[in-house]
Amino acid sequence: MQKTHDTEPFQELVKHIANRYWKEVFLLTAEALANADNLLNVMKVKVNQIVAGDEKIQQFLVWVNEKSFSVSTSYKPAAVRDFYFSGCPLFLNEAIDPRGKASHTDGLDCVDMIENMDDDLDLCIDANLSYALEMSEIYASQSDPSFSFDLAINSAMQLTDDTDLYYELYDLYDQFPDDSWDDPGALHRWWQINGQAWSKQLQTVMIEYRNLGHTWQFLSEQKHLLQRYRIVLVIVRIVELSYSRKSSKCCCYRSLKLKDVKR
Repeated sequence: MQKTHDTEPFQELVKHIANRYWKEVFLLTAEALANADNLLNVMKVKVNQIVAGDEKIQQFLVWVNEKSFSVSTSYKPAAVRDFYFSGCPLFLNEAIDPRGKASHTDGLDCVDMIENMDDDLDLCIDANLSYALEMSEIYASQSDPSFSFDLAINSAMQLTDDTDLYYELYDLYDQFPDDSWDDPGALHRWWQINGQAWSKQLQTVMIEYRNLGHTWQFLSEQKHLLQRYRIVLVIVRIVELSYSRKSSKCCCYRSLKLKDVKR
C-alpha cells in the first residue's frame, strides 16, 4: 500500500519532467496509483525549482498571477494565466482553452471566438492592445506595412467601458494621417517620423490602464527557462486533470454501488 508521506519513488521519475516525450509515462503512473497526490506534489516542486533562482522570471510570474486574477472572464484560472504567460495571443487555441474550443482568427474579431462576450471583454481588449503594441514595434521594418495594428486599437476602443481608457486610445488613433486609408504609404511615411513616440505612448497607456505591455527583456537563457517551465506546467496540468477525472469516475462508481446495495 502506498504511504501518503512517501515521495521517494517519484524522485527519479521527475528528473524527466521537462521532457515532453515522458508525458505518457507520467499519465500512466498517475493512472496506476490509488492516490496520485504525492506524485503531483513532487512534480509541482520540480516546476518551481526550474525558475526559483531567477528574480526577473519570478517577478514575471507574480505579474502573470496578479493580472490573471484582476480580469473578469468565463475561462478557468489556468487558461487565463497561460493567456498572459503567452503574451495575450490573438486567438485562444486548444493549448490554453480548457473547453477545447479552437478558433484560428487574427484576433481583431476576437469577440466572435468567445462564447460569453460580456464575460470575456477583458481578454479581447488585452489581446488587441498587445497585438497593436507588438505590431507597432516591427511596423517600420516591414517592406509591405500592414494596417492591422490601428484596427486593433479601434477594436479595443469599441470594447472598453472605461471612459478614460477610451479617450486615451482615441487620441492614439486620431494621430494617424487622415489619408492613410486611401494611401497606405501615408501611414508608413508618418510612422518613420512619429512611430517610436507613438509606440511609447501606447505602452504607457497600457501599463497605466491595463497593467499590460511591460518590457521584460528576457535573455535567451531566461526564455529557455520559461519554455521549460511552461512545458512542465502543461504536463502537470494534464496529469492533474487525468487523475481528477479518474477520481470522479471512482466516486461516481462507488455512489452507484451504494445505491444498488440500498435497493
